[in-house]
Amino acid sequence: MKRHSARNSLAAVVLVLAAAVAAASTAAAAGPGSVCNQGQFAHYRDPATGSFFTRQSACVGAVAKGYDADVGFAIVDTSAPAGRGLAVINDGPYPATVTVQGTVTETSEPLGLYQYYLASHCLWDSAGWPVYAFTCPSIILSPGSSAMIFTSYIEYYAPQLTGTIHVQASVTSSDVPDTNPSNNTISTSITMTRSVIPTQP
Repeated sequence: MKRHSARNSLAAVVLVLAAAVAAASTAAAAGPGSVCNQGQFAHYRDPATGSFFTRQSACVGAVAKGYDADVGFAIVDTSAPAGRGLAVINDGPYPATVTVQGTVTETSEPLGLYQYYLASHCLWDSAGWPVYAFTCPSIILSPGSSAMIFTSYIEYYAPQLTGTIHVQASVTSSDVPDTNPSNNTISTSITMTRSVIPTQP
């Protein structure tokens, strides 16, 4: 009976140790270095060499030392009357080259009365009204900098004071790890307002 009890105790110890190892592995996988998992490290440049990482451990080590680009989006006012736009920003400590993709959808009536200016580093994938798709490859963002994606405003002689569009955008690639991926996408409505409707000449 004592031998059986000892065997049960040993099994319990083994189970406890296995659970501890599994918990530690889960915690490590969920840490900042997890952005290097599943082969993602090969998409990031080693800050020491400028070449892409060839080992996951090297990527994890660099991230642990603060190698990071915190890339997100912001809605900004523009100089055009009733104009607003979308910008991509880098709040991280390292420069990053990113690709952004997204759509602009006209949602308010009357439709078709807006003007869009896409940044020179971006391309329209399609102009299928009322949804316009775009891609912005190889945007270089230094730490603390931003780059415009597009600006929009109500067409000058449109018979309306307000207009609404819906924008969706995502950072689809980056050559620097981003340990805060929660702001890598945006899905929001943008409302443009002006005070006076111009008189037709």
